[in-house]
Amino acid sequence: MAHIGTRDLNCGWLKRQVIIGAAILVGATFATVAGGQKIGQFLALAGHSERTAPIEAVVGNNVLFVPENMIRRAEQRSSGEYSRLDLYMRWPELTGYSRNAADIFNGRTVPRSLIFVTVEPSTTAPDMSARYAGVYRPLLKSPGIAGPAGLQLSAFRRDTGFEKELLAHGIFADGSLYVARCLAGTDGRQALAGCERDVNIGAGLSITYRFPRELLGDWRTMEPALRDRVNALIR
Repeated sequence: MAHIGTRDLNCGWLKRQVIIGAAILVGATFATVAGGQKIGQFLALAGHSERTAPIEAVVGNNVLFVPENMIRRAEQRSSGEYSRLDLYMRWPELTGYSRNAADIFNGRTVPRSLIFVTVEPSTTAPDMSARYAGVYRPLLKSPGIAGPAGLQLSAFRRDTGFEKELLAHGIFADGSLYVARCLAGTDGRQALAGCERDVNIGAGLSITYRFPRELLGDWRTMEPALRDRVNALIR
């Protein structure tokens, strides 16, 4: 990765942490979202479930009862203990697969409205909002541009290697920070899930959710709704 000047990062140690952390994050993002329609094709081939009977899943210290049709991976559609649970649901209903919604879950609708949610135990590592000042902001171009629904969109500097991404950031009504990473340009517009955000939701759990870039305008309502939906699964 190209050199990041000391004007932006005050010491070599911090620079290394930023580069290593950002590299891990970008790898995770692109593994999930860069394929765009390929994800939808994979889902169609992998098969869905219409069953709404709850599956008992233990994640960390929590027991979740999740409708089977909300669980993305077939191997997780049985009761058991999992290091992470991969869900998908349509927006804004936040419901799982049904035959009537097959095109949504196979990535064949415009606009797209499918959200991928990974539930896993939270760690001591900061979530995306907490990473903004120390990891993301030093890597951004200035100024940004106005985005949907009061968001600010900032491009990454060319010397970071992340010029194919944008950072969306805004402030919730309670003063907390919203930060999401999105693929830029045509890749972002075509990807089935071109944006990603992770957040600690309490109860020892965190969620990473990925969604189409055209849903960025719903950022103020999407996250509270997802928090409520996931928390409602915990028993």
